[in-house]
Amino acid sequence: GDPDGLSRVFDAGLPVHEEARVVAWLVDVARRLHGTLVLATDAGPATLTPDPDAHVDLTVHSDVWLDPEAALATLRALDARVVYAPDGTDWNGPPVTLRLQGPAISVLDDAARAALHDEADTFDIHTLTTPEQRTGYALHLDLGDDGLVAVEIGGEEHPPLSVSRHAWASAGTIAYRVRWFPLDDLELLEENPAPGHRIARTRAAERMGQLARTLHAAVGGVVTDAADLPVHPEDL
Repeated sequence: GDPDGLSRVFDAGLPVHEEARVVAWLVDVARRLHGTLVLATDAGPATLTPDPDAHVDLTVHSDVWLDPEAALATLRALDARVVYAPDGTDWNGPPVTLRLQGPAISVLDDAARAALHDEADTFDIHTLTTPEQRTGYALHLDLGDDGLVAVEIGGEEHPPLSVSRHAWASAGTIAYRVRWFPLDDLELLEENPAPGHRIARTRAAERMGQLARTLHAAVGGVVTDAADLPVHPEDL
């Protein structure tokens, strides 16, 4: 995929290393400012106008952790369709057609069997009485034909420079990532996606901005776009 059209501009070979990083930064800034780049290539000057609406993902960086129940209540106040992300399906063991063969197990005497049961009971009691320590979770908002919005919450050891310059972020942050998954994710790789994708993206982006603004009101911090550039909540 080449959503920014770099291969069209650099048809003799894509930039690499430091040049690639500088070009990527220029593309991000041009997209943010709704501008056009004039790039010097082997074939002469070339222009590149990134689609300002191409990347709609947002992240709220904060030093405040919202428990799953609190985050769900916060976002459901905006949209009642928000739910916990599915946990998957229960595993009911290997299929009946699978046959496992292993080494023979020696018969345990009564003392060894009792010790083994005591150890298992101690482990089970500890597990059942210790509160679950979550390191991350996600919420989903199904937009139907407009795709799925996922809010992924978890720790962030290395926040972007636009965030880490704040004293409260020096030891890491909590990232509330608001991400969009269209019905056809291959359209994300196209420089000129289909009109239906653009319409769905516009509608999803509006709701995503509202979600990010609601989260920011609850936890504070800094909002960044997909390029890690800061966004003022009032502009969402």
